[in-house]
Amino acid sequence: MQTTKDIKRKVNPYFFLIIGVIATSFSAIFVKGSLNTGTPPLIIAFYRLAITSTILIPYSIRFKKEEFNNITKGDIGFSIVSGTFLALHFLTWISSFKYTSTFGSLVLMSLQPIYVVIASYFLFNERISLKAIIVGLIAILGSVIIGLMDLTIGTEAIRGDILALLGGIFLAGYFLCGRRLRQKLSIFPYVSIVYGSCTIILFIVGLAQRIAFYPYSFFNFLMFFALAIVCTIFGHTIFNWVLEYVSPTVVSISLLGEPIGSGLWAFIIFKERLSFWHFIGGGIIILGLYKFILELEKK
Repeated sequence: MQTTKDIKRKVNPYFFLIIGVIATSFSAIFVKGSLNTGTPPLIIAFYRLAITSTILIPYSIRFKKEEFNNITKGDIGFSIVSGTFLALHFLTWISSFKYTSTFGSLVLMSLQPIYVVIASYFLFNERISLKAIIVGLIAILGSVIIGLMDLTIGTEAIRGDILALLGGIFLAGYFLCGRRLRQKLSIFPYVSIVYGSCTIILFIVGLAQRIAFYPYSFFNFLMFFALAIVCTIFGHTIFNWVLEYVSPTVVSISLLGEPIGSGLWAFIIFKERLSFWHFIGGGIIILGLYKFILELEKK
């Protein structure tokens, strides 16, 4: 049986973390593209997960049938909890773009490593070196600097900031659930149940709120497919796979790179301007992230 060290000798999970960060950096652009057409946030989240589930579930059932048969009720229940966290994350985070900037939303959501580190300490007794803590806090400080700058936009931005913070809390819960489940389930059965349950939850909420699930334009569905394939399959799914080999803290800190990529795309596509302090904060995030991962690799 291959061990984690054997896997790392063949495939470096940190390489896939980089791929995941690049893929998720497009999320904000695709989301804003849909929101600009008046599409409700819940519809964006629903189709993103529905399309992803339609692609992954048949594959998982076909090639992981034996593992599906051995999944316990407890595993299914915990996967549904993870799916619920994911649904809440998408609802709050996507909604935040209606009120605040791309940078403001993403950097405040990026504060979720704080919640992951605290929860990991109490739930998993996970230890981390003092130097890693310091450079991790430096990375988070960069997010705080950018977030504070975004607060100057106006009162509407405050609502968006709160939604982004909630999105970070729910994302932390999603990663922590994944940490436990990925120790027992391989990647495709896990994401099939989580994404599937997330889709059902979003559908039920949409029905309760009487939100129309159709019709939507070709452009909207182009954005939905891009979110599903680029950002979810090559983004979130990769993060779930990596959780088998690295801690949720590493994955969470890695996500601090997402605001940088998204901010650049937002500047190019939507002409969102960045202040001097945005660049300062971004540089701090990149440096802190790089040093943090290097410290964890020494373990």
